[in-house]
Amino acid sequence: MKLLIVIAEYNPFHQGHKYHLKIAKEETGASHSLILMGGNFLQRGDVAIEDKFLRARRALEGGADLVAELPFIYASSWAREFAQGAIEIANKIPFPVTLSFGSESGSLEALETILKQVQEIKKDNRLNYGDLVRKNLKILPAGANDVLGLEYLRALEDTKSIHQAHTLKRRGQDYHGEEIHPFPSASSLRRSIKKGEIHHDNPIFLEEFKDYIYGALLTKDLFPTYGMIEGLENRLLSHLNPGLSIDEYIDELKTKRYRPARLRRLLIHHLLGYTKADYKYLNGVAYLRALAYTKKGTEILNILKDTPLAIIHPLQAPSDPIIKRSLELDLLASRVYNFKAGNPPEDYKRNLLYPQK
Repeated sequence: MKLLIVIAEYNPFHQGHKYHLKIAKEETGASHSLILMGGNFLQRGDVAIEDKFLRARRALEGGADLVAELPFIYASSWAREFAQGAIEIANKIPFPVTLSFGSESGSLEALETILKQVQEIKKDNRLNYGDLVRKNLKILPAGANDVLGLEYLRALEDTKSIHQAHTLKRRGQDYHGEEIHPFPSASSLRRSIKKGEIHHDNPIFLEEFKDYIYGALLTKDLFPTYGMIEGLENRLLSHLNPGLSIDEYIDELKTKRYRPARLRRLLIHHLLGYTKADYKYLNGVAYLRALAYTKKGTEILNILKDTPLAIIHPLQAPSDPIIKRSLELDLLASRVYNFKAGNPPEDYKRNLLYPQK
């Protein structure tokens, strides 16, 4: 088996993702593909427009063999922790695999060069990696996917991973693209759905969780929340107004220091009770929980069950207390999301096996 791993959100799955899967398999010679996909709450501090099981099924229809959920603590975090978490999971696989990601540059060599340069600059500079790429280096367009790609490479290097990286130039719009395009970006699709320009039966947006989020701000202690720093809790409460939408509230809160994605992540972490203590306790946790798979996907699972990577069985609670706590957060995130989406409340009652396409 030659395994390809793609780390993704698929929010929603679209033609660009299908293209990436197809070409990545061809270029790497992979026989099987595993997608580590964010669940219902995602990296930019947003909710998934579609339920994770539906997105996983669409990924199978687009060529994936196995889709597993990237744990909530990683999927809803900033770029570095998102990447580190995915690599922690991959590193539990004791045989070499290829990790593929989309990037604005499409050049692994250029990204590796920039990583070395950024690491040198970082020694005497307190700016984060994203700022250093954008402000100090002009080699690449340095979009969000390039920045995330740097974090994948950094995590592979820091952990002395046996795995290899692979990147493909993103085909289509950038994250903020507004124009009509044959390969529209996920963000442009979400905007079009929100405006009613594209029909969707039951799209979910962060605004629908406003009452939950505002209620949690008023009733739960703010300071223990992961990502909360001294003074920010006062700002959150002083600007809180039930008449404001979530977007309007974020606009009131944001500064150069407190960027919108960071604030949205903080609100989600507070809503779901993800704390600083959780962060320390769960740091490095790694397990695989399948969302959907084909017959070829079962072949991946059968091989991985004999590796150090913990495989979560639908009807069996994990014995490891660290995995158990992380899984509790995954399931709570699902329950909160499913309540708003009108989905079945139990993750474990889903059919995960789908016919091979």
